Amino acid sequence: MKLRRLRSLVCAAALGASPFVAHAQPFGAPPPTPIEGMAYDAPFFPGANYDARIPTPDALLGWPLGSKAATHAEIERCVQAWAEASDRATLVEYARSYEGRALYYMVITSPANHARLDAIKADTARLADPRQVSVAEADRLVDSLPAVAWMAYSIHGDEMSGADAALGVAYHLVASTDDDVRAMLDETVVIIDPLMNPDGRDRFIQQVVEHRGAMPTVDDQSVTHTGYWPRGRTNHYMFDLNRDWILGVHPETRGRIRAVDEWNPLLFVDAHEMGAQDTYLFSPSREPVNIHLPESRKRWWGVFAKDQAGAFDRFGWLYYTGEWNEEWYPGYSSSWAGFRGALGILYEQARVADWGVARPEGTILTYRETVHHQIVSSMVNLESLRANRTEMLRDYAAERRRAVSADGPYGSKVFAVVPGANAARAAAFVDLMLLQGFEVYTSDEAFTAPTARDRLGRTHESRELPAGTILIPNRQPEAHLIAAMLDFDPRFRDEFLESERRELLRFNQSRLYDTTSWNITMYHDLEAYVFEGATPRMSRRTEAVMSGDGAAARSDSGGGGAVAWVIDGADDRSVAIAGRLMERGVRVRVGNKPIMFDGREFARGSLVVAAIDNGRAPEWRAILREVCAERGVAPTPVGSGLGKGEDFPDMGGEHFPLLTRPRIAVLTRGRFSPNNVGEIWHAIDQRLGVRATLLSSDFGLADLRRYNVLVVPESWRGDALGEQRSAIRDWVRQGGTLIAFGRSAAALTRGGDDALVRTRTLEDVLDDLGPHQLQVMREWAGRTASIDADSVWSHLAPGALEFPWERVAPLPDKDERKRRDEWQRVFMPQGAFLAARTDDRHWLTFGCADALPVMYADDTILMTDGAAEAPIRFGVWEPIEPNENDADTDEHNKDTNVEKPARPLLGWAPAPEGHTLRLRMSGLLWPEAAHRIANSAYVTRERVGAGQVILFASNPVFRGAALGTERVFTNALIYGPGMGTRQPLTLP
Repeated sequence: MKLRRLRSLVCAAALGASPFVAHAQPFGAPPPTPIEGMAYDAPFFPGANYDARIPTPDALLGWPLGSKAATHAEIERCVQAWAEASDRATLVEYARSYEGRALYYMVITSPANHARLDAIKADTARLADPRQVSVAEADRLVDSLPAVAWMAYSIHGDEMSGADAALGVAYHLVASTDDDVRAMLDETVVIIDPLMNPDGRDRFIQQVVEHRGAMPTVDDQSVTHTGYWPRGRTNHYMFDLNRDWILGVHPETRGRIRAVDEWNPLLFVDAHEMGAQDTYLFSPSREPVNIHLPESRKRWWGVFAKDQAGAFDRFGWLYYTGEWNEEWYPGYSSSWAGFRGALGILYEQARVADWGVARPEGTILTYRETVHHQIVSSMVNLESLRANRTEMLRDYAAERRRAVSADGPYGSKVFAVVPGANAARAAAFVDLMLLQGFEVYTSDEAFTAPTARDRLGRTHESRELPAGTILIPNRQPEAHLIAAMLDFDPRFRDEFLESERRELLRFNQSRLYDTTSWNITMYHDLEAYVFEGATPRMSRRTEAVMSGDGAAARSDSGGGGAVAWVIDGADDRSVAIAGRLMERGVRVRVGNKPIMFDGREFARGSLVVAAIDNGRAPEWRAILREVCAERGVAPTPVGSGLGKGEDFPDMGGEHFPLLTRPRIAVLTRGRFSPNNVGEIWHAIDQRLGVRATLLSSDFGLADLRRYNVLVVPESWRGDALGEQRSAIRDWVRQGGTLIAFGRSAAALTRGGDDALVRTRTLEDVLDDLGPHQLQVMREWAGRTASIDADSVWSHLAPGALEFPWERVAPLPDKDERKRRDEWQRVFMPQGAFLAARTDDRHWLTFGCADALPVMYADDTILMTDGAAEAPIRFGVWEPIEPNENDADTDEHNKDTNVEKPARPLLGWAPAPEGHTLRLRMSGLLWPEAAHRIANSAYVTRERVGAGQVILFASNPVFRGAALGTERVFTNALIYGPGMGTRQPLTLP
């Protein structure tokens, strides 16, 4: 009977009310042949009793829950119906996705608790901030408050079972009449977040439907189970939302962070899926565990894991803990919640997208069974929470009290951020801090930090910090999360570091799951310090992000007799304004040097909108005001184009090139990383607000002449351009700007004499590093060279000359270089912040300081011997402090004819006399990797015919959070056609 029922399901409709459709053939489709083991119909809640007035999931969906994946609309229909029908449930919409789908959470608790939900929420907030309650009052709250659980499902859209399990759990809690459920809801408030990524889920379900046939497939390699590019893991812009919790880039995340902040949950469950041939993983995690995660987490992980294992054992299900699951990166769902006071628990179910998957032990893992696993896990965790409610609340209160104590681990630490001229960047940082619930202050006066440490690890005594400095004291309720996000240099325990090195050497694989660094001030590239002490007295609490000078922009009347309007290029918004102005027909110039008009100085990269350039467009002034107002920027009218003195150029000279409107295309699909395509698309679409074409990588018949900028994203493997390389070469030579990242950039350097560019990768130039060494020396000399005027003007021929490559330590021979490089490649970083030095005369570095934090997570090392420009190189030169005890001074050496020692090699290049190189800012960078990377190019730019190629060694738009390097990329996009190519003059 069970087999006949299953056969009917397999042949029923996926697009109608039933699970699967076999479309009519001329004589009818034959039934599928039976597959042994497909008949999994174990009840989710055996023996449970339900209120008949509450509609069942099966009735609302039109098929048995767990027989196929429910769409967002179907999940929405269920939760809305239950909130309407039950006095235990309240439904809250907390966000909208990019595609307009609502994200909900459902609050489920007893009717008595429901009547006092506002009071419960207020009391949990009081307990979360021990400064508001006495110890006695906190003890009373611990005894009386229900425990709040946040049960979150399917943040990855193609990990299906979690969202359907959420429906099963929600229905059971709202409709069950059994005493155990009533007791649970008396002591807990359960918040069901049923679908965290609705756009990705619906995209993936559509892919499954497109490839579902009348005959069920249990082969996990089938497209029915895997989907196709970009699959469904990510949101609309192809971002992994489970990395966004500390970054707050996307509306789904931002709404969820605010919602969780309102409830201060004690338990946070995050239900995922993993490889189809795996089993089931749940917490605890293994090392490395982030040093800022409260110690109590490990103990409670053990308690909950024992209960969860017992529940699985009763069914005979396989499971494991730890193994690949580590707890270093704080931006995963459950990890982020752990820093906020919750016990974060991860589920990872072997993935089944449809029907079932054949297993190596000869069984079939059905989709329904995966849903069952997630339901059982959810319910046993909720029961563990109920059973340990008081003790967990007591630990929570004590942990928060330590966080605000002067004697606690964060009692005297203060993070200080100096805003600088980039108001947009500082505002984005403050916005993220406030979103996370941090207390932020602004100093009203300059003050001195007795001892401050900066992002490069340097210590400064009596550091003067200006008025307007942003201050985040670590001593506050969210101390653990603040430290996790802002600590410059958290470090692994020695035991783990040793095990990681052994793993790399023995198996050529890392034990790390994600990036090893994520500091928010480094992502934003803001000058930042940490110091011990109190927050300065003359500081005020920052409650909201300042709106900038948009009001001034809106009130500008047009500048009277101005000859031009200037937008300061220090601010990132200037790049977006340039792009949007050009899209609307306004001609824009950019100053490639610092400029001064009418006594006001503006940074390099400032925009100049001159009246004479736009005289034929009568609406250009209104467009200028409108576009600037959109971005909250006030353009400055200037009455004269005369610069001040020799240091500041005049408006009509060579330092104000007229820009060309960018017409952008981004290659997609094929071998290109969906994440990186999405990051690029998001930067263009959301940050810049300009148009771009997403162009299939197989663009054989496409007319590239429509575009003057082409972006080649990071590729998964090999040469993603393939047969299109020749067409791209011709397009670049005709004036195009080609931009490529990482492995795609490396692919463009290959081909020997036929390569598109003269930039090379390190492994390709090991035979001849001399010219590359010389170029590094030349760049240094070009910034620091001094002259001996007497020798220059002497009438006598010089006897001896000194060259920069003299006294340089020799390189090993060629074979040894290659042998060493092969060894060193094993240790390349998978995500660390490195310091890079910038060329202050290059247009690509508009808006950049001298030192730029770069998130490096690749194995591409770009090299140039001068054939290509290197506006940004890894490593910041720093003078070596003289040793007072060293008697061998330069003067002594000269007097005694002692030969000076050879200058050491830092990596493959020599250090300038008396200098060393700062490279690692944060994260794991093995010495072997540092040796390879030091002095290599992060960005190269070179002329190819009438066009140019700009290569990035690593992704500059990483996770939409790397605002410092994103500025370099947006400079390339918007300014590239006008700054680095030769465009034909358009005749009237």
